[in-house]
Amino acid sequence: MKHVSEQTQQIDDYISSSDNPQQTQQDLTSMARGLRENGQVSNHDEEMKKLASGANFEPSQSFCDDMQTTMSALKSYMESHPQ
Repeated sequence: MKHVSEQTQQIDDYISSSDNPQQTQQDLTSMARGLRENGQVSNHDEEMKKLASGANFEPSQSFCDDMQTTMSALKSYMESHPQ
């Protein structure tokens, strides 16, 4: 969970440094949604709600794998689109 928090901070910093933070956030959200729509990651709404609430829970391996896939894709996007 600490790793997710660090990656989330990197994403927030990237969005904040953008000339158009709202558009940048929409772009990242759209890219992440595309991963799910293309079947590259599964829908983990319940676990995402627990994560967002700060609840203490044991995430499934599938959730962890898909979070890593999503974070890797976001990192690649951010590296190829410097602010």
